[in-house]
Amino acid sequence: MKIWNRVRDIVGRVLEDWRVPSIPARNAVNNLSKGGPAARWLSGPPNDAEGWEHFKEGEGADRVFKADPAPIVAPKFTLPKRPKIFASGSCFAREIEFGLFHMGYDVLSWTPDMDKKFNGTFHRYTTHAIINDFKFALEREWSEDNIVKTGNQYIDYTGHGGFKTHEEAVQIRREIINRHKRITEADVLFVTLGLVEAWFDTQTQTYTNTPPFGQFLGKRFELRITNFMENYRTVQRFLTFLRKHKPDLKIILTVSPVPLKETFSGEDIVIANTYSKSVLRAVAQEVARNDPLTDYFPSYEMVVLADLDSAWLPDRRHVRHEFVEKIIRKFMDAYMRE
Repeated sequence: MKIWNRVRDIVGRVLEDWRVPSIPARNAVNNLSKGGPAARWLSGPPNDAEGWEHFKEGEGADRVFKADPAPIVAPKFTLPKRPKIFASGSCFAREIEFGLFHMGYDVLSWTPDMDKKFNGTFHRYTTHAIINDFKFALEREWSEDNIVKTGNQYIDYTGHGGFKTHEEAVQIRREIINRHKRITEADVLFVTLGLVEAWFDTQTQTYTNTPPFGQFLGKRFELRITNFMENYRTVQRFLTFLRKHKPDLKIILTVSPVPLKETFSGEDIVIANTYSKSVLRAVAQEVARNDPLTDYFPSYEMVVLADLDSAWLPDRRHVRHEFVEKIIRKFMDAYMRE
């Protein structure tokens, strides 16, 4: 009977997660009406010469592909005016915390000496790699077996970067783990989800953070192109895990606009990148819908729908610092009101 009750509870939770949200017709029409210009892409009459429609001020078509972020942010909750912030994710997360720190905010995941000392070793690209750091910090012991000698370097593939000695690799990993213990002090965790191509270490049974360059010919590592369900469940487990240690932690989910540098999928990089971002964007929305202390912040849309030269560096891969500052100010204006 106990087993049956447990199965019933699990099935019930799954069905609740995947219940399609419904809105009564009257409420849906009210949403459109109250949304005003922000609820329409365009609404003007067709142009007689060419047949395309005009758009009005404030409508979607009026706000995109400009030098300023387009989306209107409607936060689910607010934060203290001076919150303690922890950021995790790809290089875009580093841009966010760098900007917040230099605006005078208490950023627990970054200090001025870190760029020189750690040189990008905090970058995390997949949902599995992000959760690894917090598990290593709060519950699960990290193993030195994760360090692999490749050529003249020692690499911890659950981290980022190579090191001259095994001792240096261990030291940096321990410092990163200790830094992640500070999540229990944070008011909010800002997470940028990056990509879905995840490498798995069959020896340690751990997802890596970076591709196992130098180890492709062996059988130790395998590529897993994670789908919506896998990433959704991983992020859900991540939230459950964090709330055991910090029940009132608020979480901001977003998707990094930085595209894949390469793809191992066999697809065109443009197609693989679109799939990756689409999956993670849908995951972030669904997780936020089901958790009152988790919200989605549209920094992804702010970048990809902005004027190209205003948002991107010439490499078309990294976001300009000045545009990141605009995103941060939009975040501050929306959330930091208490």
